[in-house]
Amino acid sequence: MTWHGVFMSDLSSLVVFLLFVGVIAAMSFASGKRSFCHYGCWMAPFMVLGTKLQERLRWRALHLETRVDECIVN
Repeated sequence: MTWHGVFMSDLSSLVVFLLFVGVIAAMSFASGKRSFCHYGCWMAPFMVLGTKLQERLRWRALHLETRVDECIVN
């Protein structure tokens, strides 16, 4: 009873799913890119605390960079 990865046993399940997607979309339009990740995700406080702890203790962090001239575009 799944079509395209969404479980729809009845109309109420579809309404809840669309409401959830609508809230995430509204947050993105109102607050910018990845706003749900910053304000709605339950892991966000842990990520913020981890970043603050890393900065305070001056621990090294993984930092990835690339140079545009070395990128291969197909």
